[in-house]
Amino acid sequence: TLCQDGKKLTGEKKDYKKMVAVHTAVSVGAMLLLYLVDLLCGYLMSDMSGLSSMGKMAVLKTIPQVLSLAVSVAQIFFTAGLWHLALQAARGERSSFSRLTAGFFRLGPLFRYHLMLGIFGFLVCALSLNVTPLFAMVIPVPQELQQILQQVDEDTIQSVSELLEMLPLEECLTYFIGVSAVFLAVCGGAGLLLRYRFLMAGYLLMDNKGMGAMAALSISSMITKGNRTNLLKLDLRFWWYYLLQIALAFLMELPVLFAGSLLSLDVALLIAAALQALGSFYLQYKFLLKMEVSYALFYDTLYEAHKAPPVQPNYWQQ
Repeated sequence: TLCQDGKKLTGEKKDYKKMVAVHTAVSVGAMLLLYLVDLLCGYLMSDMSGLSSMGKMAVLKTIPQVLSLAVSVAQIFFTAGLWHLALQAARGERSSFSRLTAGFFRLGPLFRYHLMLGIFGFLVCALSLNVTPLFAMVIPVPQELQQILQQVDEDTIQSVSELLEMLPLEECLTYFIGVSAVFLAVCGGAGLLLRYRFLMAGYLLMDNKGMGAMAALSISSMITKGNRTNLLKLDLRFWWYYLLQIALAFLMELPVLFAGSLLSLDVALLIAAALQALGSFYLQYKFLLKMEVSYALFYDTLYEAHKAPPVQPNYWQQ
């Protein structure tokens, strides 16, 4: 029902479609610009050689990295503008193009919110690395690999090259895939718990001007309690969108595999970048706001049901 309401609300007003088109064009255009700058800097560095050009090469290497970091940070606040737009669409309110930049007026809380998510993500990965060996103990180690490891402990094998020659690649690969699957399961499970616990924090920040990041995370944890399974079901309704996003992300790897006599690698990469930009634009323009409105409707339902009191931000929340 939320998905159908989201489609209906976004389909009724043409102004929202125009604003989404602008938001998508800016996001995809920034991604394409970064790729072109990286390509240009790489082309310029290919003509440089010798010690006299090392300074220029260092600058050219730094430019794409700095631009990428700047775009990534700006994208955080630009995406928050889409959350605000989704809230207005869910409530049937009029909006304007200036709402797309609403996230830049909440720089502090949004920055602290994403900083806390980053810290939580780091802790999840660290915990998963420590827990994985306990679960990996149930995966049987191949007997041939056990014998080689025993020889390593007894210092029978003297060099790394000798060790690599003796390793059974097929058995090692099978064991590595099993351990990796355990790590992804532990990390993914903990990550999903955190996602659905704090999923509404972004909407809370954009909906309540006086609320701080810690207050938003706390209230999100409270209002999503008992409804996280429903949030998972809502996410699963959009499985095809996330799958297509992953496919578009891997599109840039195809030229490396298939570039040959027909196309040079640079031309193939340029074509792949253009296709990726077109695909991303189509996906985001057609479906992203509908998805965000569905989450915004869910947020309104949860927030109204719990009637969370207004929070006066204290020092730590600010």
